[in-house]
Amino acid sequence: MPTNRTKRSRGRTRAGELTDGQEQFLLFGHAFFDDHPFSSEAECKKAWFRHREKWIANAKFSRPWAWWCYDAPEMRQIVQGSDEKAIKNRKYKGQWSCWNCSCSELPIYESELEYLVRLGLLNQNEKELLKDMERA
Repeated sequence: MPTNRTKRSRGRTRAGELTDGQEQFLLFGHAFFDDHPFSSEAECKKAWFRHREKWIANAKFSRPWAWWCYDAPEMRQIVQGSDEKAIKNRKYKGQWSCWNCSCSELPIYESELEYLVRLGLLNQNEKELLKDMERA
């Protein structure tokens, strides 16, 4: 029986649009079906700055991976433990990667919400949601 499906392309798109792989990379730091969605770091950064407003405006107390790479003003603060065993050249969402640590050695960082509140980086929707949550 025929169905009405919307065809989605992983490859080519119209000028200025992102492929599925490029969007996944900007949001999550990896593309599920595309090892190299951007030809260079400069292309990735350019795509982020071209498309970031729609994701930040609709964010809910969190930010996409690319925001942490290109827009975050500082690293998230450690609230417990130490990052002395962390790999200092690999960051993920505002904290150092620690692939060589056991679970008990991992530092605990402030939440994304705490970070965004501390630095006054909430968007208008998030501010209103936070007020509603505090009233409840």
